Amino acid sequence: MQHLDISASIKIDSTPHFVVFSKPAGMRTKKLSEKQLGVIEVLQKKLNLALLPVYEMASETSGLLLLAKTADAAKKLKEQFKDLPTTHISELNFNFENLDYHFKSETPSGSVELSGLFQDAWQSLNSIYYVGDNDCYRLIHNLKSEIQADIYGEVIWIYWYREAAPTEAQQKEISDFASSIKKSSCIRHMVNRGYGVGGQETEKLFSGVNAPTEWVAQENNPPYQAKYKLKQNSGFSPGLFLDQRENRSWVYQNSANKKVLNLFSYTSGFSVAAALGQASQVTTVDASPSFLEWSKENFKLNSLNPDLHEFFGQDTLLFLGGSLKRNRKWDLVICDPPSFGRTKTTVWKIEKDLPELASAMWKCLNVGGIIVFTCNYEKWNLDEVIKSYTLKLKKEAYKIEALPAQGFDIELPDALVNLTKGFIIRKLKN
Repeated sequence: MQHLDISASIKIDSTPHFVVFSKPAGMRTKKLSEKQLGVIEVLQKKLNLALLPVYEMASETSGLLLLAKTADAAKKLKEQFKDLPTTHISELNFNFENLDYHFKSETPSGSVELSGLFQDAWQSLNSIYYVGDNDCYRLIHNLKSEIQADIYGEVIWIYWYREAAPTEAQQKEISDFASSIKKSSCIRHMVNRGYGVGGQETEKLFSGVNAPTEWVAQENNPPYQAKYKLKQNSGFSPGLFLDQRENRSWVYQNSANKKVLNLFSYTSGFSVAAALGQASQVTTVDASPSFLEWSKENFKLNSLNPDLHEFFGQDTLLFLGGSLKRNRKWDLVICDPPSFGRTKTTVWKIEKDLPELASAMWKCLNVGGIIVFTCNYEKWNLDEVIKSYTLKLKKEAYKIEALPAQGFDIELPDALVNLTKGFIIRKLKN
């Protein structure tokens, strides 16, 4: 039975007394602190319910997690669960209030071979989500294998962080797995872990059998749904960052009748979300003309008229400076800057330029407005990002709030270690 308050794409069994969720291996069950949440706390937020664990599950234990909705239900259920597996809980059989319940999940192979790694990941993903043929999800997130993999509709996009490029045998193993689930594969060799490589080197991209050079996939995160154009030879990513999925859904649900500004827009996933969410106008800014054209294609894919919105091919700080002179302001600003960037006239370094960027955005934000800010700067944790961001802001003028939790295919909220970090900041006064 699907819970009415959770995204229809997430698989969860719910009764009036308990819920059952298939916990992935590697995710802690309970929070370590308010800055490091666990599966239970994330489910509580998504379901808007208090949930109590019936039994303990270690971080590396996967399988069926039984959570009671009341203390009385938890007490009654705990009496039936004592000796459980420590690796994978594949089956639950119990009686509650004279009703018999049976739940089952597949057992992962635990193989260290490439095919086993991908097969286990695919099995785990399908135990958590209803995965449509054209949907987008993170398939492999944990970098212990030095591999990360995303599903973009008909293509599995692999980030290969190993020093040596994939051998022909490894490429075939991945291609064969992709074919087994009716997809093709592309492997991007992240030389030097992605540093110092322009991202356009075709010799670093290994395409599987029948992999398309361009294709369309959809993000299915009800109530938010959108289509995006993807491209094989456009850099490290094919055109959509999946770790922003929950944030795009938040923007969709919080854009109605607002003027929205999307900075460092890339291919405009956030702009599409805002426009679909009935924003009165969306302004999109990126220094790359090709990304802006791509953005307009994404608008058209979603039956949105790009002519009703604004697209500016300009450096973000220059754009904000010009907007300030013209007294232009927005109700919602989205900013996901790179850690480093270079245009013909400027160089951007987040560790040096973030306070100036934050101040410029603040001056272009209406009182009562909101900024959604994220970044992937590896040298800072979330507290350090917030400290730099708010350096030039009056403390009494803003309120910091948490972003929505990532999807279970990505990672749990962890302000200390997560690569992607960010926050919502509300402008209380000038």
